[in-house]
Amino acid sequence: MTIETLAWMLPLIFIVHDFEEIILIKSWKAKNQDLFLAPTGFKPYDHFKSSEQFSIAVLEELILFIGVSFYTVLRQNYLVWIGTFFAVTFHFIPHFLFCLRVKRFVPGAFTALLALPFSLWILFDVIQQTHYSTFELVVSCIICSFVFLSNLKMIQQMMNR
Repeated sequence: MTIETLAWMLPLIFIVHDFEEIILIKSWKAKNQDLFLAPTGFKPYDHFKSSEQFSIAVLEELILFIGVSFYTVLRQNYLVWIGTFFAVTFHFIPHFLFCLRVKRFVPGAFTALLALPFSLWILFDVIQQTHYSTFELVVSCIICSFVFLSNLKMIQQMMNR
């Protein structure tokens, strides 16, 4: 695949993964009420009040990722893309931790399992093709992960209103 094609994997992988969550969260929460009835403890996806609300949040993130990919391909500057793709790839890991914590399947885990090795391959391939310094890569990954997590936190707070 060309590096430009790989750049468009960011919104594609993201939306496939989040479609799994959009489709499954409502029924999963209904089937797993015991997790939400406990007075304390871990309550995965508790901030998702409706599929519609979550879909709007996914759309906002998708628009950002399309923008990052578009900028990347247009300018042939992959540094922000690498940091953003790192953040999206890293975000698959909590799905596995959620499964272990609640001892059952959680929405997003299936596509996270499929996407993680593919995403790591894409990430390493793009890094090899671009030849950024280790310092540039680390800084980009840290900054973009912070932005990604901050945006995710903001979206979750807005969904709780």
